[in-house]
Amino acid sequence: NCGLSGEIPPEIGKLPKLDTLFLQVNTLSGPLPTELGYLKSLKSMDLSNNLFSREIPESFSQLKNLTLLNLFRNKLHGAIPEFLGDLPEMEVLQLWENNFTGSIPQKLGTNGKLQLLDLSSNKLTGNLPPNLCFGNRLQTLITLGNFLLGQIPESLGNCQSLSRVRMGENFLN
Repeated sequence: NCGLSGEIPPEIGKLPKLDTLFLQVNTLSGPLPTELGYLKSLKSMDLSNNLFSREIPESFSQLKNLTLLNLFRNKLHGAIPEFLGDLPEMEVLQLWENNFTGSIPQKLGTNGKLQLLDLSSNKLTGNLPPNLCFGNRLQTLITLGNFLLGQIPESLGNCQSLSRVRMGENFLN
């Protein structure tokens, strides 16, 4: 906690060598700046425990080196973007305690590197994607407290890397 408040200035996009951005546990607000997507060297971004609102910007699809994205405990809403499943290095994705709606992107996990996925306490619907454990690296899967339904994919039952699973408070069978 640095006591930061207000919006992240767009000038942050002018730091091409920035590889780590940790601004968690502040009272930062407003939309996530589009300019964050210009940070092509970014590997880790933690903006959790703030007051960010609106949707995840399309520009984040350019963060091809990103391994960690923590946006939990904000006021983000809309759909979880499909492009998050296209980020080739993504290992940790934590979006819990927001207001995301719609289904979990079908491509999540297809990069074969996803290790931790926490989407709990949102308003997500639909089925669990079948490829979450592609590459057999997924260790933690938490989807607790959504409106997910249908069958748990057989592929998750064969995921030998899984050590922690929480899927309660859904409509899964």
